[in-house]
Amino acid sequence: MMQSHANRFSDTATVGALLEATTAISADGQSIETLEAILSHAAAVVGAEASSLIMFDRFRKKLVFKATCGQQSSRLVGESFDAKLGIAGYVARTGQVAVANNVTDNRHFYDGFDDKIRFETRRLICAPLRCRGQIMGVVQAINKKDGTSFSPADLDLLQIFSNLAAVPSLHPDLTESTFKFALDAEIWDIRFADGQRVEAGRFPRSAALGLAYFYQLMSRPFADVTATDLIQAVNPADRGRAAGGHDAGSSSDQSSYQASIDTEALRDIYRRIEELKADIDKAHNRGDWTTAEMLNHELEQLREQLKRDTSFMNRIKTVSDKSPQRRARESIRLALARARSQLAKSMPLLANHLAECVRVSGYSFAYHHPPHIQWEL
Repeated sequence: MMQSHANRFSDTATVGALLEATTAISADGQSIETLEAILSHAAAVVGAEASSLIMFDRFRKKLVFKATCGQQSSRLVGESFDAKLGIAGYVARTGQVAVANNVTDNRHFYDGFDDKIRFETRRLICAPLRCRGQIMGVVQAINKKDGTSFSPADLDLLQIFSNLAAVPSLHPDLTESTFKFALDAEIWDIRFADGQRVEAGRFPRSAALGLAYFYQLMSRPFADVTATDLIQAVNPADRGRAAGGHDAGSSSDQSSYQASIDTEALRDIYRRIEELKADIDKAHNRGDWTTAEMLNHELEQLREQLKRDTSFMNRIKTVSDKSPQRRARESIRLALARARSQLAKSMPLLANHLAECVRVSGYSFAYHHPPHIQWEL
C-alpha cells in the first residue's frame, strides 16, 4: 500500500535527510559540494537512481547542468542544451512541476544525454528552482530504484529539496551584488553574471567615454535620455557644445577627437575578431564545443557591431553643423560602441547584454534591463 503524504513527510529517513541537507547549507552554503549533498539526499528520499540541478543561462538561452548525483552523472556537469528542449525546459519556462512515469509518452522528453553517459531515462520528476522570486533552473530525479512509479508525494518532496537548493548563498552569481557598475577612485569596478558564468573587470576612467554613458543610462533605467542630456551629465563643460554652441575651436577639436575614437574603436573590434577566430580554432582542436559555441556567438555579435558602427561612421561624416542633436547622438553611439569593444575582450557577456538592452529612439537613449538585474551603482 502506498504511504500517505503525511506518513512520507513524518518518515524518519525523510526527516533525517532534510536535517542533513539543511545542516550542509549551514556548514558550507557556498559550494558545489553542498548542492551535490542536497541532490544526494533528494534522490535517497524519493528512491531515485539519479538527480540533477540544471540552471537557466539567460544569455545563451541554454539549460546547463550545475550539479548531479548518480552513476556517470558527473560527466554532465557543464553540459548544456537548448532551453526549449526537454521536460526540464518545459518546467523552466512554465514554473510548473512535471511527472513523467513513462518518458516515451511525454512529448517534451529529450534524450540527448542518455547515450553520452550510457544511461536510460525511464521515469522522471522535475520541479522549478526559484531564487529571489525568479525561476533560475530546475531540479529533477530520475528512475525509481525499485522500478515503481513516482508518486505525488515524491514530487512534493523534490520541490522541498529544490527550495533548499535555491538558497541564495548557494548561488552567489545570482545575487544582486553580482551586478555592479561603479566608479571607485577613477576606476570602473564592474561585475556581471548570467547563468553559470560570472565576469568581473576594472577599467581606468579614461579607458572609454562610453562607460560613463552606460553608467548614466543604468542610473535611469527605462527612461528616455536625450543625447544632449547624456553629454551634459558626463561632462557639464560640454553643455554648450552639445547644444550646438560654437566656441572657438570646438568644431575642429570635436572632429579630431571623434576621428580618433572611430579609428581606435575599429582597431579594437578587428583585433578582437582575429583573437576570437584563433580561440575558436583552438576550442575545436581540443573538442571543447561548448566554448566554441560561446565564442562563435560573440564573434557574430562583434561582426554585427562592426557593420552598425561602420554605418554610423559613414553617416556622421555627412552631418552638417546645422544638426547638433544628430551629431551628439552619433557621437554617443560611437562612444558606446568603443566601450562595448573594450568590454568584449574580458567581459563578453556584459558587452552583449548592453548591445541588446540599450535602445535608441530618435535622439534619445534608454536602458531596458531584465527584471532579475538590479545594478549596484
